[in-house]
Amino acid sequence: MDGENLRKRGLFADTACSRCGEPETLDHILFHCEFAEDVWKAGPWKDVVSTGNSSTFKTLIQEARKWTNLPPNGITGNAFPWFVWSIWTARNLWVFENRKTTPLETSVKAITSQKKWEQAQSNRPETTTNRDLTPSLQLSLINESTIFCNTDAAWRSDQQAAGLGWIFIDRHTQVLHQGSIGQRNVPSAYMAEALAIREALIQASSYNYTDICLRTDSEELARAITMIRRSTELFGILSDIDSLVFSPSSPFRSCAVAFTPRARNGPANSLAKAYLVSFLGLRP
Repeated sequence: MDGENLRKRGLFADTACSRCGEPETLDHILFHCEFAEDVWKAGPWKDVVSTGNSSTFKTLIQEARKWTNLPPNGITGNAFPWFVWSIWTARNLWVFENRKTTPLETSVKAITSQKKWEQAQSNRPETTTNRDLTPSLQLSLINESTIFCNTDAAWRSDQQAAGLGWIFIDRHTQVLHQGSIGQRNVPSAYMAEALAIREALIQASSYNYTDICLRTDSEELARAITMIRRSTELFGILSDIDSLVFSPSSPFRSCAVAFTPRARNGPANSLAKAYLVSFLGLRP
């Protein structure tokens, strides 16, 4: 329990941060304390992560989806939760056992723990998953509770920017939710399509959908997801999709990925194009 929660319960003794003396909150422990800031800066990402005073758990977990892991750390998934846990346990060791760890040691522990966990998953006994099935057998798993999701992306090569769109519908073609976002530093249309699928999966999880059928007009991408064909360009994004859909901790009970012709994907495409125009401040 952090100092903020102790204060809420009327316990005012020793509620300051044990490292710097500032008022202790969860965000302070994980992001704002100088110790935590140094841990994040030592992370395995392409760009140095800076956690200023305005950072919160919510904002950083959203930003973390865009962070790119650099080799040769040997991890493929999102390292954010492992760093959060490592910082929290380091704080408890200091507070309760008077055992001090350095920011670098804490960062290395997070990476090592994640690497061991990912290796353990790859060594699990083989079982049949949706990915092991052919696309036609995958689609046969669709049931009464399945939610369909059409995704698409619009990309501008000169701006290296993309608009991502998704639409959730039920079996009766009733629109349940739809959304779109913009993304910069996108080097290809292929990557934009993959980003749209990843974002749609994250949104589906937030709506607590458990059975989902993703539909994309990129046949190559649908095949890459179901057959584990990862290009170097999309390795990180496809790893994220793989974790969301096929890992033991997946929020989905069943997930199929299907190709749909572009002519049938017009609404999602319109969403993506409209957001890209707005995102870049262009004329419709």
